[in-house]
Amino acid sequence: MARVYLTRRSLALVSATPLLAACGAAGQSSQPAPEAQPATVSFYFGTAGAPEIQLYTTLKEGYEKQAPKHKIELIPAENETEKALALIAAGTPPYIYLNRVRASHVFIRRDALVDVL
Repeated sequence: MARVYLTRRSLALVSATPLLAACGAAGQSSQPAPEAQPATVSFYFGTAGAPEIQLYTTLKEGYEKQAPKHKIELIPAENETEKALALIAAGTPPYIYLNRVRASHVFIRRDALVDVL
């Protein structure tokens, strides 16, 4: 028969494991998480024309079928930098802005971008 030797460290770990598990379970609730509230998210993008708008419209419709409580408001713009600056100045910036880097310096100087990646 093999002998098992316990050090103080392994004994402390073995003793603490059930206690830590009990503490973790105490903070948990058996109630389900609250259901997400309906929301609308604005998606702003510069556009090269009708094909690009149709692409984002198709993606929007597919997403809204999968998540019917959530809506996406598409905001296409031919002159995206000027319109984005106007939205920011008005205090109504879009939630999502597809920035293609060409005007990033304008927004960076105004501290108006948040990188989410």
